[in-house]
Amino acid sequence: MSPRFRPAAAALALLLLTSCGAPPQPESRPLAPPTAAPSAQGRKDLPPEAFKVEWLAVGLPAQMSPGQELEADVTIKNTSTVAWPGGAGSTGLMYTVRLSHRWLQGDKVVRDYGDTRTELPVEVPPGGAVTVRPRFTAPGTPGRYQLQLDLLHEGTTWFESRGAGRKLVEVEVKARG
Repeated sequence: MSPRFRPAAAALALLLLTSCGAPPQPESRPLAPPTAAPSAQGRKDLPPEAFKVEWLAVGLPAQMSPGQELEADVTIKNTSTVAWPGGAGSTGLMYTVRLSHRWLQGDKVVRDYGDTRTELPVEVPPGGAVTVRPRFTAPGTPGRYQLQLDLLHEGTTWFESRGAGRKLVEVEVKARG
């Protein structure tokens, strides 16, 4: 726009704004900030009675190769009186329940939990069961191991530390040949 027309455009804009009626009045606002809406089910600490699980099935083979990666079905049942929060796409949200695992050899942790969390695909109601399909990577050295499965209330605690039974699966890591 030419510098010669800028004052005329500004005047026209001002005229249009003032001809639309009375100027807007300031919005009335309370002095205190509004209180937060109650959090959704599962977006808070679970009560002690929520940490009860039955391990129905683990589809892991009894033998794996060193470093082998595979996915296997794990089916769990919520035997508590409280729904477990979950849901696809909730990655990164705190307070959901997730499945995790680590590898043990005797009383030694060979590969810790790290980032081995798997989302529960839905909220699991009391008495409900769900199947998840985590990815497992066998230890790199041949030997006899135990795969320890546990549930995690993200950002809060492991189910085992609240008295829930963990699941141990015996796996032999054996070089092919």
